[in-house]
Amino acid sequence: FATAISPIMPVSTFGILAATAILVNYLMVITLTPAAVAVYHVYIRNICKRSSSENVEPSGMHEVVTSSPAVGVGTESKGAPPHLASSVVMGGNSKDVVHSKNASSLGQFSAAGASSRISSPAKKLTRKATLAFVISEEQEKPTTAIEAFFHKRYIPAMKWKCRGIFVLPLVMLVVFLVYGVTSMVYATKLSSPLEEEQWFPTNHMFTTIQEDLNNKYMVGSLEEYVKIGMPFGISGIDRPGFNKYKPDDNRGHPVFDAAFDLYLEESQQAFARACSLISTKQCDRNGCERDTLVWPTNEALLCFLPDFQAWFATRNPGYSTVNCTRDTFYSELKVYRQTSTSQLYTVPVKKKLIGFIDGDLKYAAIQFTTTMHDDVATAEKGKVREVVDDLVNEINRGNPPGMENAFGSAGTFVWFETERGLVRGFYMGMIICFPMAFLMLMLSTSNVIVSMLAVISIGLIVSCVLGMCKMFLGWALGTGEAIAGIIVIGFSVDYVIHLGHMYVDANRAKGFIHRIDRFTYSARKMAGTVFAGAITTFGSGLPLFACQLTFFTKMGTLISGTIAFSICYSLGFFMSACLLFGPNGRVGDLIWIADIIGLSACMKNICGVDLSRVDPHKPEGLVSPHTKVRPAIVVSPVQPSSSSASDEKDTKVNNAL
Repeated sequence: FATAISPIMPVSTFGILAATAILVNYLMVITLTPAAVAVYHVYIRNICKRSSSENVEPSGMHEVVTSSPAVGVGTESKGAPPHLASSVVMGGNSKDVVHSKNASSLGQFSAAGASSRISSPAKKLTRKATLAFVISEEQEKPTTAIEAFFHKRYIPAMKWKCRGIFVLPLVMLVVFLVYGVTSMVYATKLSSPLEEEQWFPTNHMFTTIQEDLNNKYMVGSLEEYVKIGMPFGISGIDRPGFNKYKPDDNRGHPVFDAAFDLYLEESQQAFARACSLISTKQCDRNGCERDTLVWPTNEALLCFLPDFQAWFATRNPGYSTVNCTRDTFYSELKVYRQTSTSQLYTVPVKKKLIGFIDGDLKYAAIQFTTTMHDDVATAEKGKVREVVDDLVNEINRGNPPGMENAFGSAGTFVWFETERGLVRGFYMGMIICFPMAFLMLMLSTSNVIVSMLAVISIGLIVSCVLGMCKMFLGWALGTGEAIAGIIVIGFSVDYVIHLGHMYVDANRAKGFIHRIDRFTYSARKMAGTVFAGAITTFGSGLPLFACQLTFFTKMGTLISGTIAFSICYSLGFFMSACLLFGPNGRVGDLIWIADIIGLSACMKNICGVDLSRVDPHKPEGLVSPHTKVRPAIVVSPVQPSSSSASDEKDTKVNNAL
């Protein structure tokens, strides 16, 4: 949607299309895909096993025998691996969660609806049995080569210490930060191209043909330079009902100034003064090949009024365009418009300069050829445009009514506005993307510290991509770079936000408090996924290098470069920052901030909402039997004891735990 705000309609519609496609894709992923997977597993894959599925023992589960019918404090589970030995007391329906001695590595487990005393071990596992599982993060086996790399190489390397210091994270943090800041400096030097943009490679036939036409064939001396028209009598353009998505319909019509009257002596003097100012206007910009704005030749300045006055005096001895009647002036002007008086002022030229519409003179124009070449760079066109605007202001200053609305127009200025709109849209997209990324990170993580680290990482990724364009590729911020640059900004957000969400989820879903455990959880759960996604997205940009248009090759370069920098900074810079400076426990959470600033008490007093009772870190309940986990303790539901002494004892033990 950041691209949709571009003032250039094709770019804007492309952004709307891309955003709509992403939304539709998301809706399909959360609706159609789960439904299709569920139908496959329930009705297709197990269609022949439905009758026996109720008593099938879950894969990877085995019976665990406890040492005594009642498990109390200090007892261990026999038959379970030593590292899963736990002390468990469960009472009533309180859904208490009790951690083992190795809770930091084993996670947590819960037993819902269990009685206050444990019966003898169950002999079979059924769907109705009450189970408690412990997920052993340290013992979880990777299923792919990518996961094996991150489990056995990446995580141990990141957690390796030398004299109490995480060496690899610290080194990567410094290296990526220095390179990112350096790239940011180069990215700020990006500007509009100083040469004409090339849309095809240098060895392409279209490029060579254009070079041959420019260098090997003679053309008119002024044909390669920008021509500017300056009309008087047009005050604007009216476009009622114009729709930018249908540019060929209702393009509008000019609004003519009712006060315009070339018959008046002061109007003719203002017109002649404008011709004089144009011919002597200085230009000190690099886009001008001489120190004047207009070439010093007769054919470079078409100002018809002096020629008309001489022609009128020849046809009307004793009269001039000033002392004749109004009817004579306009009737003679119509005849002059239909007559070729010289090689310069032919009938087609006069019809462009003298605008009679429905028998009335609506406008009169001056045309001049500048010393600016057609293929000058966009930045230089902008500087020459400033000279033309200054000339227009000088001409209009002090003119009588009807002659103070002159303006300069040229086809090259239309394309200049398009190029400037593309660049403006690029920077506007950058301004929108970063706050939106921070907002999305806050919504997904609800942690200010993690969101800030993620936004810094995203900013460094974008800086590295743009800095690469300047440092190594020598690109300028042209049309292709502006369009492609806006599109690929989104690629820099994906991997960071996934890893950050898992870092926060480690505390809220699994109860991990320390940053080391949360880093490990995030890397195990998401590092392999984002790396696999980076490979596929990087590969999607490679076919673009086979295209002929340089726009597509630039798009491929920016896509592949963004993905490469994004995965490196996500796994290198962002994860290192989380391991070194990531928040512990509730630090940085919105509820924690509310407690610090006193918002919790305010909400409780005013709205009756007690934020302190909201526990976003409460671990989830039972793990799905389909998850590959290691068994801990099998609890069989029994009737609660009627002994009040036993209940009192269990209550004391629960309170102690």
